[in-house]
Amino acid sequence: MSKKTIDYNRINYGFSLLKMLLAFEVLLGHFAIWDEYDTILIWPFRELVSLAVPCFVILSFYLMARSFLARDPQKFKTRLIRLLIPQIGWAIIYYIIYLLLDLFLHTKLTAGPQDLFWQTLTGHSRNLNPSMWYQVDVIVISILFYFIFKYLDDKKAYLSLIGLLLFSYFMQLSGINRALFGELEFELKYPLGRILEMIPFAVIGFSLKYFNILEKLKKHRYIVMAACGILFFVGFNIPWPAYKDFGFSGFAKPYLALCIVPFAFLVPLEYLPLTIKKVILKITDYSLGIYCIHRLINTLLYAFIPGITLHSIERCILLYIVCYAVCWLIERIPNKTVKQLVN
Repeated sequence: MSKKTIDYNRINYGFSLLKMLLAFEVLLGHFAIWDEYDTILIWPFRELVSLAVPCFVILSFYLMARSFLARDPQKFKTRLIRLLIPQIGWAIIYYIIYLLLDLFLHTKLTAGPQDLFWQTLTGHSRNLNPSMWYQVDVIVISILFYFIFKYLDDKKAYLSLIGLLLFSYFMQLSGINRALFGELEFELKYPLGRILEMIPFAVIGFSLKYFNILEKLKKHRYIVMAACGILFFVGFNIPWPAYKDFGFSGFAKPYLALCIVPFAFLVPLEYLPLTIKKVILKITDYSLGIYCIHRLINTLLYAFIPGITLHSIERCILLYIVCYAVCWLIERIPNKTVKQLVN
């Protein structure tokens, strides 16, 4: 984040802390072994794992809403390039590093050029970094939203988003979405199958910004925060119906994510001293980079420190710190494109 462009009064520090937590939850989701822990303190982290991606999507489309409404082709092109740089850049980086590990350590991490092809196209090569399906789906949905707003006025465009949301639920709940993509290859079925599952979260994020809902809720922030907390815990006792899906269908995750995101936004961190605000921004930086790089760093830790004795959650904490440090070093490289790999 460039110091020249920071307006400390316009930043929502609750969102900053939430993105940091969500990035850590992604690491836990991939590497934590929950059976090693029986303490109640671990419960919130375990339960939040499945909500990391939904919250990330809501945040992404909340923050992108103005660019869709602006209907500015150049601004959207710039935004699209910023999404594509980490998608393509990290695919190439993973592939090259894994080839080198194969060559010198005989790790057999890659199967061949097809890994790079799938990683670049769908973000879901089983041998490289399957986590990047998220980036691909955000890119696809962003393009869809852009063209909806390009050709329709605000009212018609928003009604189209509602129609898209209803269509996505029809496809999910009817089982058609699963039937269409469930038998495809690993590299295709999850990125394609999850597009419709991500659309409700994208529409929610856009709607929160379009109607300025979160800012309006500030008038009653403490009541709303309390309600979000109560509704969140109630949500775990609701017998939500289960669907054959790709991990994110149905109504449970939108419900729970809609408790988390407003709560984070409304935490009154804007009253903190400037020094603490700067610390928050510093420690919560690089959530994108950490999301993109964590599988690579974990592989390198196993390759070069195989005897490390940390348990899984402690290992995730170490992994997060190492990822942060690597992202910090990458951002020091004096090249704009390189910096966009992590920020």
